[in-house]
Amino acid sequence: MKVQTHKLAAPTLEEEMALFEQGYSFIAGVDEVGRGCLAGPVMAAAVILPLNDPDLTMHLAGARDSKQLTAQARDRLYDAIMQFAVATGIGVGSVELIDKINILQATKHAMYAALSQLAVPAEALLLDALHLPPVPTTTFDHQRRRMLPLHCSGLNRRKGHTRPPYAAAA
Repeated sequence: MKVQTHKLAAPTLEEEMALFEQGYSFIAGVDEVGRGCLAGPVMAAAVILPLNDPDLTMHLAGARDSKQLTAQARDRLYDAIMQFAVATGIGVGSVELIDKINILQATKHAMYAALSQLAVPAEALLLDALHLPPVPTTTFDHQRRRMLPLHCSGLNRRKGHTRPPYAAAA
């Protein structure tokens, strides 16, 4: 029996360039990690990429959802992102905050915290399904694997899941 495999299309800058053409210069991709964890905080990252760099896709070649990458590939891409990004930010929603206001609101808190750490303010956002007013936001559910800034914001050295062996440690 032949197992059918399929390659996911490489992320593109199509959505970012559409926003850029509308006059937005600083477009942040924002993503979270930890919403599916059984224990621990929720974290968010925001990244603004230099859309005017013609070599950007070359610098970030191989960027995908962090769960699809090896630890070595994540580390290489993390270093490239930190080198080439216009701005990056990290935010945390603590366990106590999750217990107090719920995981969704703690996730939004972490995302706003990540955005507040950017060296330049984001003029527009690319997010996976959430809205963060008052910044203009483009959200995606199933197209997420094709948006480069979301992959870059989701690349960090910690992966959290509700699947074994992670669930056993909770």
